[in-house]
Amino acid sequence: MAQAAPNRLFGAAFFVQLLNSIGHRLALDSDVYLDKG
Repeated sequence: MAQAAPNRLFGAAFFVQLLNSIGHRLALDSDVYLDKG
């Protein structure tokens, strides 16, 4: 039970980083799309 918290924290940090990278990728794609449009 003592290892559940660190694993959860690591999972949350990884999830946030994944969301940030996806959001950044979407922002870049939308910027390119707007430039082309």
